[in-house]
Amino acid sequence: MLSDEQKKKLTEYLGECWHKWEPASNGNYKCVHCSYVTFRDFYPSQRTFTTDADFLALCRKAVEKDEWAEFWEFAERKELCSGIVTYNEFAVWLFLDNPERACCLAAMWLEEQE
Repeated sequence: MLSDEQKKKLTEYLGECWHKWEPASNGNYKCVHCSYVTFRDFYPSQRTFTTDADFLALCRKAVEKDEWAEFWEFAERKELCSGIVTYNEFAVWLFLDNPERACCLAAMWLEEQE
């Protein structure tokens, strides 16, 4: 399971804001980081990094940043995928089995780069 700090780093990797809300005028709320204003009881939620869409967004960003090969190699090295022999098995394991685990791998990869 990802910590809030890991989710924050993944969110920032995507170029998105990890919102922190404070009261603004008229009972609305404003993000202290990006100044986005939301209505009284509606807060856009943070990404959970538990869905296929979240992992696909991370994959696309890694490709955009020309870092896909580094992430792929990192994921292959991890003990979590031991016993996987073929490229096809690995691709299925990474993309189709558990998106939350895949997002966790992405967070671990970012931490290793620091």
